Amino acid sequence: MPFNLPVVGLTEVCTLKIVLNSNYNHIAHHCHYGKVNKPYMNCYKCFRKSLLEKVIKGNPLEYSYLDRLFKIKDVQNVMKTPYMAFGNVLSYITTNYNGNHIQMKLLKQKTRGDILNCDWMHKWYPHAEEFIIPKYQMDIIEKNSKICWYDE
Repeated sequence: MPFNLPVVGLTEVCTLKIVLNSNYNHIAHHCHYGKVNKPYMNCYKCFRKSLLEKVIKGNPLEYSYLDRLFKIKDVQNVMKTPYMAFGNVLSYITTNYNGNHIQMKLLKQKTRGDILNCDWMHKWYPHAEEFIIPKYQMDIIEKNSKICWYDE
């Protein structure tokens, strides 16, 4: 079986958009500890993925929801570090946040979501096509380009 990388060259933003637009969205989930449609919601990954999903879907980030997320011990520990894992994704999330939740505003400042342009996270890196099996290249490129911009 040949090794194929259908999402190579895509950001986490684009791959989540693909999942959300998939016919398999109802069974796909990111959480290692939770179950389908019932994530653990007590780790840094759930923090990041749940915020990203809400932002992509255009759902509001309610204060009570943010309060609950920022109480997660993993999140508190990561917030204390000078550089945050997956900071680029958090930058994307915070560039799309305009509320007044104090911790979210601090996260926005820490990840430079207040000054960065994160539009590039909607793009597919075209040189990645060399890692896609030639037989599937055109189909994958066509499908990915419906969700993410093709950047030449």
